[in-house]
Amino acid sequence: MDPQIEELKELVRQNIALTTETNKILRGMRNTGRIKSVFWLLIFLASIAASVYSYYFFVAPRITEIKNIYETNILPLQNAGSGILNFLQNSSAPGSEAQ
Repeated sequence: MDPQIEELKELVRQNIALTTETNKILRGMRNTGRIKSVFWLLIFLASIAASVYSYYFFVAPRITEIKNIYETNILPLQNAGSGILNFLQNSSAPGSEAQ
């Protein structure tokens, strides 16, 4: 056979091998990108879950405690203060009782 044809056949074989290798590398890159996306999504969901968990088990009970303390201690004092003001406003002046 002609040496040029043999050389072309060898170049075609090398091209096919190179194409196959490139295809394998690109598939690996695509799969790596997919895995990265899945892990990113899992980390994102885990951070949201951790935030919700910490709110319900750490923040919400403290807010409820503060609300209860406010209702049991502060509100009665505020009501007492308004009661004192009402008493002082409703009490008559010393000279007006005699009339």
